Amino acid sequence: MKESMGIQIGGIVSGFDTESLITALTENDKKPLDLMQDKMDRLEEVQLAWQDVNMRLTNLRSTVTQLKMSSTFNSKTATSSDDKVLTASASTSAAAGSYQIKVNKLASYHRYVFSSAATITGDSSATASTALGLTGSFTFKSADSTNTGSITITATDTLNSILEKINKANAGVTASLIDGKLVIKSDTMGSKGQITLTDTGGGTAFTDLGLTETTAAQDAEIVYEGMTITRSTNSISDVISGVTLNLVGESTTNVSLTIATDTTKGYDAIKAFVEQYNSLMEFIDEKTSVASQSALSERDEDDLSPYDSTRERGVLQGDSTIINLESQIRMMVSKSVAGLSTTLNALSAIGVTTSYYSGEGERQQATLVIDESKLQQALAEGPGSASVTARDGIPVKYNSFISKTAAAITGNTSATASTDLNLTGSFTVKSADSVATASITVSATDSLTDIMNNINAAGAGVTASIVDNKLLITSNSMGTPGQVVLTDTGGGTAFADLGLTEQTTVSSADNAIQSGQSGRLIIEIDGKDYSIQFSGPKTSQEVVDGINAVIGSVAKASLNSSNRLVITDRSTGVNSVIRIKQILEDHSGDLAKLGFVQGDSGRGKDVAAFFTAQVAETQGSITSFAALADTPVTTSGTLGLKIDGADYSIAFTGAYNRSDVVSKINNTIGEVAQAYLDSNNCLVIRSLKTGTSSSVQVTRVDAGLAGLNLAVGQYGAGANGITGLAITLDNFYASYVSSGGILSKKDQLLSNQIDDIADQMNALTDRIVAKEERLWKQFSDMETRLQELQYQSQTISAYLGALTGSSSSSSSSSSS
Repeated sequence: MKESMGIQIGGIVSGFDTESLITALTENDKKPLDLMQDKMDRLEEVQLAWQDVNMRLTNLRSTVTQLKMSSTFNSKTATSSDDKVLTASASTSAAAGSYQIKVNKLASYHRYVFSSAATITGDSSATASTALGLTGSFTFKSADSTNTGSITITATDTLNSILEKINKANAGVTASLIDGKLVIKSDTMGSKGQITLTDTGGGTAFTDLGLTETTAAQDAEIVYEGMTITRSTNSISDVISGVTLNLVGESTTNVSLTIATDTTKGYDAIKAFVEQYNSLMEFIDEKTSVASQSALSERDEDDLSPYDSTRERGVLQGDSTIINLESQIRMMVSKSVAGLSTTLNALSAIGVTTSYYSGEGERQQATLVIDESKLQQALAEGPGSASVTARDGIPVKYNSFISKTAAAITGNTSATASTDLNLTGSFTVKSADSVATASITVSATDSLTDIMNNINAAGAGVTASIVDNKLLITSNSMGTPGQVVLTDTGGGTAFADLGLTEQTTVSSADNAIQSGQSGRLIIEIDGKDYSIQFSGPKTSQEVVDGINAVIGSVAKASLNSSNRLVITDRSTGVNSVIRIKQILEDHSGDLAKLGFVQGDSGRGKDVAAFFTAQVAETQGSITSFAALADTPVTTSGTLGLKIDGADYSIAFTGAYNRSDVVSKINNTIGEVAQAYLDSNNCLVIRSLKTGTSSSVQVTRVDAGLAGLNLAVGQYGAGANGITGLAITLDNFYASYVSSGGILSKKDQLLSNQIDDIADQMNALTDRIVAKEERLWKQFSDMETRLQELQYQSQTISAYLGALTGSSSSSSSSSSS
């Protein structure tokens, strides 16, 4: 509060305590100031709390920034079993696995050394600055240099001057002085740096310089996957994708290089996020809490309300903004990410769960806790590929035969596959499509394992293995080409005693596709369609080979242990998507035997995707299988479509060219879908809707519309978009904390309210100061008047006294 000006002195004449009187007169005026100050203190406390929320949200965002980066989760480690032979580094694109590498040779620079000046001149005191007294010339260059250096040496040249001439030539070599000798080294390693030196005559300098090769030009040589590979450098980055090999030494045996996902970075990022999330939630809980209600017996006897009004409350208690903020963040963190695999679509799926605990026995508070083993396991699994698996087994089988157990053959219940069988005899084995035949001679000391090894060594189109102490012989080819042929060639009873019986049989009818014209399979892989035309008959292996011939660069078809057809994407992570888009066939139903169902789909999994995925929603669409002719519709007919579940019918009358076909279709479906021609003049019909409820299906194609290259049953569905948790949280942060965000507006509002109260307090203080000054003036005026009156009174009294005294004196005189 402002103070009045000047020195105030009062009550001298009146005897009043003027200051106390003025204080009493202004006391009621000052009471609103206390209320305003309390309100300001409260608002400043609220503002500080919101600023703390802002800071914690910002800290949370910094952890989210790390979670938004796929490199946080996809970092790789490269570990060598012998770092004296090789070390390596791996990028995020490197595939996890173990690689065997043998280093035969290290790449080296080509080097020559000159004789010392003392040797050349015969003077033991000669140095690199001593004239050599030589004449002559020579040329030099490295194999990869476009320039040739030409040096002419005169009698006054020294090793130093020769060094300068060599380096100025820029011929792919560098000269330097080492221990008083001139050394020239190629600038490039390996054979590309091979130095060629040529004496061009004119003297004996070239010979007298005494050039000696100290290190030959040599390429690095490694053996990887059975292949011998040479490179001109010891840093090799084009052999294993995403891996740089650093060759250090030569080896006589393989060195194991292990590429693995580095889980540390991802784990630390998730842990930091959880800690900051908990910090924010605990702070919000503290600032919005209400203390427990006291019992009536503990309250003031006058407080008869059913509620305890004295309970302590957090400074933000009841604030709708903080309640909404907390609710939204908790909802985002607990919600699963739509579109991802259910195995990795929520924090709980990777070991981060909500744990309720008691703060101080007063209320429950939700924070996040980490199951370390589950999280580490999820991170270690790394990105996975999308795949689809057929539902029914394909009827084509591998042919196989199995023997009796070792115990049954020998009569010894403890016999194993390694026990001597004590049999003699011989037999042959091969597959029907093998040009080689395995001729097996069994001796008394042979075991089932020995016979297995002998069969496998022959390479006769079959593979032998031991299963439950039995010998299993299986063809390497499916169907009739893999029919196993076994022949007893005599010399003993071994063949009969082995008791080989057919376990799985094949026949000429064992074909996955049997008819001549079978149809077409359309597979969508990572957003692109691949069309495979089948014409039978075909075995399962031929089906696999036919699919791989089309999709082999992006995906792989194979048969699993249950003889089901599996198609697996070669890419990994959330963007790895495979879908059986369309199955079109003739009336034989052959493609149904493949076990695929239209609409089957799979998406790759990746812990990173849960945080980082940002994939837009897609629309359902279909595409004609070939470019439309100039006039695809030749006669009248009807095209039936089902778009987003609703039926549409387009009737064509007469012939239509391509553009008229598009216009005709759009006239009917224009509000729900769009027809257009792509760059290849293929007809595309795409729903205007997005997500899983978006679909386009062909329900009718009359004969006159064959040129549209559409078929009944064609179907294409849309997919939901995917937005990872980190992206969602980052967007949320921006809405609250960015310039103009909710918290920014909240802080500004509080500042304005605080400023308004400060202005009101200053105005009221000014009024009180003015009133005090006015009262002081009034009291001062009163004192002045009283003083004047007192003076007048004294004057009058003196005057009256004087008058009284004068009369008395006169009377006395008269009496005398």
